[in-house]
Amino acid sequence: MVFRYNGRMGIRDIVKKFIPKNLLKYVTYVGHLAEALIATIVYGFPARKMKFVGVTGTNGKTSTTIMIAAILRKAGYSVGMSTTAVINDGKTEYENNLDGGLTNATPFTIQKLLKTMRRNGVEWVAMEAGSQGLYQHRLFGLKFAGAAITNLTNDHLDYHGNMDSYAAAKAKLFRQAKGGVLVTNADDEWADYFAKQGQGTRLNFGKKATDFRLISVQSDQKSSLVNFEYKGQKEQLKLKVQGVFNAYNALAAAAICSGLGVDLRTILSALENLEKIPGRMETVDCGQDFRVIVDYAHTPDAVQNILTTARNITKGRLICVSGAAGDRAVSRRAPVGKIASQLCDIFVITDDEPHTEDPTKIRSQIMSGVIKSKDTAQVYEVADRTDAIAKAVSMAKKDDTIVIAGMGHQKYRSGPNGHEDWDDIEVATAVLGGKTSKFSTNWRKVMHDYFPNEY
Repeated sequence: MVFRYNGRMGIRDIVKKFIPKNLLKYVTYVGHLAEALIATIVYGFPARKMKFVGVTGTNGKTSTTIMIAAILRKAGYSVGMSTTAVINDGKTEYENNLDGGLTNATPFTIQKLLKTMRRNGVEWVAMEAGSQGLYQHRLFGLKFAGAAITNLTNDHLDYHGNMDSYAAAKAKLFRQAKGGVLVTNADDEWADYFAKQGQGTRLNFGKKATDFRLISVQSDQKSSLVNFEYKGQKEQLKLKVQGVFNAYNALAAAAICSGLGVDLRTILSALENLEKIPGRMETVDCGQDFRVIVDYAHTPDAVQNILTTARNITKGRLICVSGAAGDRAVSRRAPVGKIASQLCDIFVITDDEPHTEDPTKIRSQIMSGVIKSKDTAQVYEVADRTDAIAKAVSMAKKDDTIVIAGMGHQKYRSGPNGHEDWDDIEVATAVLGGKTSKFSTNWRKVMHDYFPNEY
């Protein structure tokens, strides 16, 4: 079945139809570069007056970037921030709705934002650097004083084609940080590759690291105690965000900021005072006697991280509500099914963002990875996301944990008619309160036109 996004095609889409396929890749590449150059000129080269720290990787970019911004503010700088979840222009912090909430907006939008930051007196900008944004020159003209790679796992292969091309796109950030601080995850399988990219001061983090060596992580229901070694001394960090993966994010932020000259006590103080990361292990508390967590996890690695963390802090059963996005790498769907069925007691497969795909097919592909045995999860398939959340809530008992994965901070879902307003936290709150969310009502109306048998 083929859908139309509001019956409209962009000018770029129309132009691409007239370019031979064997030339399209090269024409597009040059076109992106030209657009970035023009945008930089139009807005008066705003990046020249600011310093940049970039974070790339498959998972953890948003959390690490927010941590870096918090550290630099604690160190006394005026800091701007650009992440998938939130933007801070130096005066105001708001949800990222730039060009539909892209990790890296288009060049004209980015340059306009940077001009605003410069006008607001921003000295440092902490920024996520997505693989597509890097490949398409959206960060053209930005010289990074520091760059970090959190990890590299299977993602965006629908765009890049293979892991080598995906890694090469990420590595562009390190080349844009020539002479700066280059931080790598010593435990990642791509560590050696990135340790050879770019030129600058190299630092690493992780259990195998020589700089910020992770010793252990102990998580409870409210925090994580991170033990690590730095310059031969054992140190402790008490985070208000939980999980081993957040310990890695924190050490990545600590490594890059220490390389930029921030002292360790300032770094630890900033990290320990960070209350939460939007849409990352965010708790929905309506007075119920079980925990409800909303998280952005949508890759197999991220789903495994969030479910492992939730399992470690859960006395009762672990329940997961998750789906997969359409028009994205099919290869990550079955692994999500496998991981959730192995780590959970109950797994509710539901729709995420189908985009232009048939959601029935997406759910089927998730289901194909489910491991069925007496030791794995009870599995349910519920198309409507609100109904799936309600199903999980109806089965939850005291001391259980429900993880609603996939959407996190996102305030929209992409379906057959394009973007529709959505908020997992608001929907979960409505379900817990026995109410109907306006987002749920609208989504059902849209989907009913295309899938009347399911909605």
